[in-house]
Amino acid sequence: MWCTACKKYDKTGNKNTFVTGCTSLRIGNVKKHEKSPIHKITVKKVQAENVPVQQRPMQRALLRMEKKKVEQMKSLFRTSFFLAKKGRPFTDFPDVMRLQKSNGVDIGETYLNDKEARVFVDFIYKDMRKKLCTKIKESDFIAVLSDGSSDRGSIEEEVIHVRYLQDNMEPATVFVALKPLERGDASHITEAVVSALEEDLELGDSWKDKLTFACFDGAPVNMGHVSGVGVRLQEDCPHLIVLQCCAHRLELVFKDVLKEVPYFSTVHDMFTTVYKFYDNSPLNWQGLKNAGEALNIQVLKPTKASGTRWLPHQERALKAITRDHPALVQHLGELVEQGAVGSGDSRDKARGILEVVKSVKFVLFTLFLASYLDLVCSVSRVFQDNESTVESVFRRVESVVKSLTKMCSPLKLTRIMSEEIEERDGTVLWKGTTLQTGRPQRGRRSDLVTQREEVIRDCQQILNSTLHHLGRRFDAMLNQSVLSAARVFQFSSWKEEDEDQEDEDWEEDKLRTIYRHFRRPLELKGFQLQGALREWDELKTVCRAQLANVRRPPSFKDFWVSMLRREEEEYRNVFQLLRLVLTIPIHTAECERSFSLMNRVKTDWRSCLDPKCLTSLMTISLSEQSIETFDPEPAITYKPVVVSREATTFNHPLWAQATSSPSSHFRYELRRGTVRFVIRFWLQ
Repeated sequence: MWCTACKKYDKTGNKNTFVTGCTSLRIGNVKKHEKSPIHKITVKKVQAENVPVQQRPMQRALLRMEKKKVEQMKSLFRTSFFLAKKGRPFTDFPDVMRLQKSNGVDIGETYLNDKEARVFVDFIYKDMRKKLCTKIKESDFIAVLSDGSSDRGSIEEEVIHVRYLQDNMEPATVFVALKPLERGDASHITEAVVSALEEDLELGDSWKDKLTFACFDGAPVNMGHVSGVGVRLQEDCPHLIVLQCCAHRLELVFKDVLKEVPYFSTVHDMFTTVYKFYDNSPLNWQGLKNAGEALNIQVLKPTKASGTRWLPHQERALKAITRDHPALVQHLGELVEQGAVGSGDSRDKARGILEVVKSVKFVLFTLFLASYLDLVCSVSRVFQDNESTVESVFRRVESVVKSLTKMCSPLKLTRIMSEEIEERDGTVLWKGTTLQTGRPQRGRRSDLVTQREEVIRDCQQILNSTLHHLGRRFDAMLNQSVLSAARVFQFSSWKEEDEDQEDEDWEEDKLRTIYRHFRRPLELKGFQLQGALREWDELKTVCRAQLANVRRPPSFKDFWVSMLRREEEEYRNVFQLLRLVLTIPIHTAECERSFSLMNRVKTDWRSCLDPKCLTSLMTISLSEQSIETFDPEPAITYKPVVVSREATTFNHPLWAQATSSPSSHFRYELRRGTVRFVIRFWLQ
């Protein structure tokens, strides 16, 4: 007879017959052994062994300690996210943590310096990049957008974005990486783009089958037909279609027109002169505001019309002059008449500006320019919108061509130029200001009618030149075979069902065109052409039924994304072609916005930020997460973090591992000087 507890735990070496085996079965011997001190100790050990691991005193204390540490780490990660989101330097981290400590937040005593803040930001970025890589791998097709610029450290940087389909349905454009270049030539840019696809997005060689479109700003290094970046990418990806940014195309149209019409260029230069006159002199700007207050006008400060890339800046510069014209004329008149105010140079400039802005020709031209820029800038805004698709390009270009053609009519132009202009006894008034008609020339009168006829000729030249250059810049893009074939999904141009028979062959040809160009990537996804042709007619019937039930036609993107969500399995083949169309990028405006962010983050005081750290900061700043929605736990659990040699080494979080793994090994290490304490335990 043996005592199980004593046999297992009695290691004293003293004589104990219940360990070696007792031959006596008397009840007295058993009771005597039960009351012995050694037996009581071994029984307690057995009882302790049967207690669940999480309920043991040592483990419970350690888990409480680790949970507290995790909460402290969350505070540190949230603060680091806040600094990166707002573009603040890492050196703000210790001060912010001291503020939190003063407010009673438990943040611990370690990791409270700017070096650790950078490590936390790096782990937040890695977690975000991991999620992005997963989403992009789920997308059947992607497009790359790229542009280059120099940062504050005089380093040539290439910013790279990717357009993909979230959940393989909804198009989205995201920032990928900022790549430093040794030289801004085609070979180095191509290497940077491929590196972003292979390494940053972890696609390896699979990018060659997923990449379908590339969009650049139109620079020869990108769009060159012999050795440009697009041509080099097509060597590895033959089906790739290289596009030029539509917003840049429209900007070039405006610049071409500016060169061909002399008076247009004169007015544009006047915008710049007015801007510099008030921007370089606080005294002049204060005088303009005082003149506005006297006339009950809240004046706009004249803005810069040149040196910026997008057309809406031209519209804002025009608005600052035309809306506040009475205040502008009054202030300039005061400068000219009162010799004691301002310098002689300022008075001479004011006299020259006043002579132009009070002329009838200038006012008539700005009235036309307001309508012209309103039309062109509305198109530019669409071409910079992330929600825009290739359907938007077709629709807006056709719309602006029709509107410009109608505007060419002399009657239409006369109506535009007659707005608020009055003529009384040979005096021309606009907004209460007397305008100057100029001196009469030999054989020509100088009145409102004559000035209007002259301006109408300039305006017609501008409109005709704009139509010409729009065709020159956009026809090649819109007539490209695949982009033209993509119009088959433009439901706004579908004919009625009873008139649709004659267009069936045309639509099938368009679907075949898309298939022939992207044959390899489509077949890798299991695409079947005959299945797509069979599904097309049925899909159109379903779409017509959906459109008939809505009062207002939905946008191209919203309609097709909703159809993808509802009918994905029903029309699998034809939706593969639709995904290609939704992936088409039409602009690189996101790259330009990223450069603006880069200059806000990498300032003159942070010019030594390396590109990897800058990429991490920009990724966090451009993310959709806010301070309220940011969850630090995924970043904390991304991998074990060891961020200090003299402080606590923390493998996190113990409580999460304990609930997710049936058998976990935990290690908590404390260092104090040269002494190291290590606590290990296992959860079974």
